Amino acid sequence: MLERRTRAFDEVTKRLRPQLDRLKQDADSVKEDIKQLDLQKKQYVDEETFLRGFVRTAEANVKTYYDLLEKVKAADDARAIADAAAAKAAKKD
Repeated sequence: MLERRTRAFDEVTKRLRPQLDRLKQDADSVKEDIKQLDLQKKQYVDEETFLRGFVRTAEANVKTYYDLLEKVKAADDARAIADAAAAKAAKKD
């Protein structure tokens, strides 16, 4: 009776061993895929962080350039007014 039980166990083990080995390989493969995906996710998160900072800097630069353009326009307008006043004063004399 014990021998039949042992033989039955051996047969089941012999039949299921390849399936078990294949499942272990599949599990290892999935674990490797998960590691790669985690690495990829980290890279994407780092890239997103960089891009958000870059956009903030670019937006600040745009504001600075607009402010500079307004100052240049104001200076040009003031010069045009001064030139017109000088021309008017020269015309009077």
